[in-house]
Amino acid sequence: MPSLFEPLGDWLARVELLARGAEQARARAARALAEGRPAQARSLALGLLDELPRSRVALLLWADAAEAMMLDAESAEASERLARALPERADAWLRLALARARAGLGPEAALLAAAEAGEPLRAADSARLRLAELDLARGDPARAERWLAQLGLAERGGPEAALRRAEARLDRGDLEEARRLVATLPAPEALDGRRALVEARLSAAAGDERGAARSLVRALLLDAPRASRYAAELIARARDRAAVESLSAVGAALGYAAQPSFRAAVAEAEGRTADALAALAEGAGDPELAARYLAAALTARDPVALRDAVARAVAAGVPVAPGIAALLASLDAALPEARLAALDAADGPATDWAAALRVEAYAALAPEGEPAAWRELLAELGRLARALGELGALGDVEALAVDLERPLRAAVVGEFNAGKSTFINALLGEAVAPVGVLPTTATRNHLVWAPDRFVRVELVEGGEARVVSHGALGATLVSLGPALIDRVTIYAPLELLRRVELIDTPGFNAPDRRHAAVTRTVFDDVHVVIWLLDATQPLKASEREVLGELARRELPLLVLLSKLDRLGGAEELAAALRHVEQGLAAAGVRVEAPPIAFSARLALEGGADAAARERSGWPAVERLVERVLFDDAARLRERVARRRAATLAAALARVATERAAERERGADEEDARRARCRAVAHDARARGGELAEGLGRVIDEAMAELARELRPVAGGAAEDDAVMDFVASRLRGRLARAAADELGRAIPPSEREVLGAALEPRLAAMAAALAPWLHGGGAAGALARRRLAREAVRELERVAAGRFREVARPAAPPAERRALALVRALG
Repeated sequence: MPSLFEPLGDWLARVELLARGAEQARARAARALAEGRPAQARSLALGLLDELPRSRVALLLWADAAEAMMLDAESAEASERLARALPERADAWLRLALARARAGLGPEAALLAAAEAGEPLRAADSARLRLAELDLARGDPARAERWLAQLGLAERGGPEAALRRAEARLDRGDLEEARRLVATLPAPEALDGRRALVEARLSAAAGDERGAARSLVRALLLDAPRASRYAAELIARARDRAAVESLSAVGAALGYAAQPSFRAAVAEAEGRTADALAALAEGAGDPELAARYLAAALTARDPVALRDAVARAVAAGVPVAPGIAALLASLDAALPEARLAALDAADGPATDWAAALRVEAYAALAPEGEPAAWRELLAELGRLARALGELGALGDVEALAVDLERPLRAAVVGEFNAGKSTFINALLGEAVAPVGVLPTTATRNHLVWAPDRFVRVELVEGGEARVVSHGALGATLVSLGPALIDRVTIYAPLELLRRVELIDTPGFNAPDRRHAAVTRTVFDDVHVVIWLLDATQPLKASEREVLGELARRELPLLVLLSKLDRLGGAEELAAALRHVEQGLAAAGVRVEAPPIAFSARLALEGGADAAARERSGWPAVERLVERVLFDDAARLRERVARRRAATLAAALARVATERAAERERGADEEDARRARCRAVAHDARARGGELAEGLGRVIDEAMAELARELRPVAGGAAEDDAVMDFVASRLRGRLARAAADELGRAIPPSEREVLGAALEPRLAAMAAALAPWLHGGGAAGALARRRLAREAVRELERVAAGRFREVARPAAPPAERRALALVRALG
């Protein structure tokens, strides 16, 4: 700052009554200061203060001399005494503020005193500009704009004020107004670092990373306030490598590489997450860096760094969102259930990491290659079904729980007349499944273990079930007819049925299309499918289609070729097997074992004859059944149970997704409403004078109409509460309604009801508050009506602004978040 002695020295000398010797000392000190001999000036000034301790001239000389000698602490002391001696002078307080800033002390109190002193105006305005800068630096642009509004007329319209208004608008997210303000500025000066920083921020907001980097380089070189902060932000997030490299190089050359913020940004840009976290931890005593450290730890999903970042944020006074505390609690939880419970509250900035941890918690209930924790998993599926209101899914959960306790179920499937029932009888070692009984082809025949032999025939449409002997089954089926039969369950004390339940299905490609539909219902109930192909014409196109469907369902599958006895020999058999294997591979069908061929008829006819059984190929079938259906039963049951659990989870996730989409549609509609309200607020601000003038006429007309109603209290004193209560009640009703109706013309019809409902009670309260003056008439009444009109327009702007204030979109309820995580964990 220029020396204060020149503008103040002569005036102070005239004001103070100085002794002749003191006057000579003052003159010599002033001359020494002017001639660049500050040490001599300081010595003379201190001598004067010894003689005249309260001399403001001596204090002024001492302050200027100490500043010229760069004695910051001494300059601050001298400026403090001078400002106390001249409390009405803004320039004295401004000098104190600058001296305190140089000495590393807080300048704000002195700046406030300078702004309040008011004179000289130039110094007061300089203090207001600096106060605005302080508020911008601490992230309070609204307060900064209030200081700018207090500037004198000349400074208020100047480029310095416009530039800081542009900064405030940028901080408040109003890019359009910031651009407009920058466009009003004169051509930038070469050394205008603050202007370069504003241009850099505008370029970054427009996505021009290289342009932003160029302007930031200039701002860094000119040491613009907050330039290093925005350079670090651009380095951390920029995708343009050239922009990152240029900023990093300039920052390093200027010594910013030593700053934790800058080091962290460069490390982030280079993908060195651990180095970035370490740099931020080093500087986390600063609240801004503590907040960045917390955000970076969340992004990196580093539990150790997150705990440290939370502790440092608390120490630095940075608020920690409740969702982050919940996230930490989940990381400390030992059991998946406890982790999931904690994660229900982990929202806000912790949402993304919490979603990944939910998936991990569910994956721990169903680890890869190990049996799932079915009790906990089924309980969770039931809880989610109830929470989402999907009560129908509860039955599926209970069915899955029962299914886990039952033996392995294998469906024997194939096209019409593929020998399925004969195969089952050969497997069981006796004729249990009905063969050649036409009505059974439309039903599912379940073969299960029981200590006694009997058959239960269940009928459609609630008909009473029939229980008959094995021998009477054929006659019973013929007598009932296929249209009445829903399901046949054959019970027998056969050892194989203790370990595997068999289902004999209707044939695909049968004349009656219902057969295929009935067979498809079996796929939802079994753990493995045994598909029989006719060896004489294996793997037709129709069979490939259904096998592809099974592959998509991921059901365990065995493929066998029946009717081996109808092939011409080994060469024809090899060709058939090769054709099947190639066809399955081409269709993307995975099987549990390579296909084999057999003849069930020969196996049954051969009985105990080992050679006949070998020719039938049946021993290979028995070995396959032993290996897959017996030894591998647990794996197959687990695989199918997981698929069913995943299907249930997927159904619940679809419900969650649909509800989320519905919320998004509602949020989009709310955004549209906010946009309309934003337009209302903007229009009220832009047309304030016009709207107030029109409203003033409406208020005058309303008051004229109210005159008759107010005659009973004409001339009543404003101090009379009863009179004023009567006046206020009339003004609340008629006047407020008329004003609200008039302002409603500036509101789109879609928002008129909502905004009008919020506006009218506010106008009523204002009218009641102004009742004594509105009723008083004369100049006071006219002024009150004008004031009411102006404030009513501003109230419209406030109501609309409050309506369009951005709010966070509603978070998904815990059950929805859990459902989406569970389906991901189960695949």
